[in-house]
Amino acid sequence: VIAKKSLEEALKQRLEKLKRIGFENNRLSYRAWEHLQRNLPLSNRYTYDTTATGVHAYIVDTGVLLTHNEFSGRMGNGFDAVTSGGNANDCHGHGTHVAGLIALAAPEARIMPLRVLDAAGQGNAWVLAEAMLHAADPDANPHTNDGAQVINMSLGSLARTRLFDA
Repeated sequence: VIAKKSLEEALKQRLEKLKRIGFENNRLSYRAWEHLQRNLPLSNRYTYDTTATGVHAYIVDTGVLLTHNEFSGRMGNGFDAVTSGGNANDCHGHGTHVAGLIALAAPEARIMPLRVLDAAGQGNAWVLAEAMLHAADPDANPHTNDGAQVINMSLGSLARTRLFDA
């Protein structure tokens, strides 16, 4: 009984501390994140053992801003599954943001934009499936080795689709 009470008391104290720093309803607030980050023993340096030379990183999102100077010389051919004849240029901003993060982590990777979301950040599963097929075989020739090495999809949905259950 004593052990149970002390465990309950410890849990209550921990919960109160988490609430003080901003963790409520299973969500970490910015204040809590800032508190946790401040207490980490970080060196403020990011190191990596590869530059991702020769890697094609497909960004399945709202497209990528094709003229962004961060991607100069490393932008691959885009594929626009939303607008027929489009060029996968970002009309929202999220895809460019994601591509920037990938470019930081893989500084020599080729950025390959696949636009599956419109200017409002909305799309559908069929367009996504078309883009995934393109990433797997961009030249539609199964005898060439030109498919994606990396595919990033920062997508969400409120509804489940059976399209990808197979």
